[in-house]
Amino acid sequence: DVLVVEREREFALHATGRSAAALVSLDRNATIQHLKVMGGKFLKAPPEGFSDQPVLQKTGVLMLSDKRLLAATMRAATQLEEQGVVLQRLNPNEAQRVHPALQSSELEAAIFTPNDGTIHVPRLLASYRHHASRAGVEFCRELEVSGILRRGERCAGVRTARGEIG
Repeated sequence: DVLVVEREREFALHATGRSAAALVSLDRNATIQHLKVMGGKFLKAPPEGFSDQPVLQKTGVLMLSDKRLLAATMRAATQLEEQGVVLQRLNPNEAQRVHPALQSSELEAAIFTPNDGTIHVPRLLASYRHHASRAGVEFCRELEVSGILRRGERCAGVRTARGEIG
């Protein structure tokens, strides 16, 4: 049995910050980048029937690098290419053509990932919730958990102001 408890009136009310709503594959931390690439594969091509509409709008992402971060950025770009992510390496002039408002005084290079973009978080969460409900997951809203009920080493339920669940 699976129970999802949300303290707020709406599910994932606080999950729509800027970073939560963007697929930015390039990351100078190799482990994080690998996770982003794996998640990006799902967002770019969700399983058949996951959502009626796309959950990712491919707007492209331009990552900038100054001299201090250049080597790490280029290593990350090489790793992205090895993982099959389409990208373009741009010099400062090329980056300005992509985004004319850029000031290139500190810019050494840029990486453009054309298939990254904006995640439609409400659509993504609605699809997760729909499929989880169909699989028997129970959802509770406006409920604060005050404790965990255990059976041995396993979670057997939760304690709330409305009583125990599980």
